[in-house]
Amino acid sequence: MDARSFETGFYIPKLTLLEIFPLAPFLYGRERMSCLEVGGNIGLWCEAFFNVFGKNIKQFDTFEPMPGNAALFRQRIENYLTEHRSKIKFNQSGVGDTNGVLDLHFSTEVSTVASAVVKEMTFGANLMRNDKTMSVPVVTLDNYLQTSDIDVVDLIKIDVEGFEWNVIHGMMNAIKSEKMPNIYFEFGMHQEHIGQSFKQFFELFNDNGYKIYRQEVGRNYFGLNLISRYSPQFEDRKSMWMILASKNGPNPMYKGPRVVGQIN
Repeated sequence: MDARSFETGFYIPKLTLLEIFPLAPFLYGRERMSCLEVGGNIGLWCEAFFNVFGKNIKQFDTFEPMPGNAALFRQRIENYLTEHRSKIKFNQSGVGDTNGVLDLHFSTEVSTVASAVVKEMTFGANLMRNDKTMSVPVVTLDNYLQTSDIDVVDLIKIDVEGFEWNVIHGMMNAIKSEKMPNIYFEFGMHQEHIGQSFKQFFELFNDNGYKIYRQEVGRNYFGLNLISRYSPQFEDRKSMWMILASKNGPNPMYKGPRVVGQIN
């Protein structure tokens, strides 16, 4: 992977700038990557990820249980990811800590906030109600990996509206066997809403040998900053952040834009 891949003279979409580019130092030097995505939605993150790392990806397995979202994701693969569609394995199912069936709450057929645990949430001045429910198949990633040909998952991204803890607990065997060196997940108001804490996540990953990095966005800086020790200041009740748990941290050979810092 060449640092020049992350230099551009044209407009960079916000998603790519804030969530994809900061992964470059952690994935630098990794070739023929196997990646997992839990909560694929309509495929925007997948497309952005392939735009940056596509030539280094061997396999990309994605999970999305909502039929409306899944249909748009498949269209995106055909229309915008044609070059890479042979690398993408689409699974129309949920992911959790058990295998079976899961109730998913949603408001519209195509939704960015469908959730297994959050039925009502306030975003600014707007009240969101997931007042409809459907049953969807659900698998654990430990079980999924047992039946796949994936040896090491170079990156897993999890964005499931408050169900992240369950997904993580369904892949603990892989975490303990060091098959997942980089785990990228959303944390914030959804976890606070259901009574979870950042301390839970920090201690789980710290106990298993991971370093914890939090997404930071400022006027002149964006990136992933190391949290070397837990502090109550990270119990954010109003925002949503991407968190990276990384076994090895950034590759010291990476010479691209500075997108890794330290909080404490």
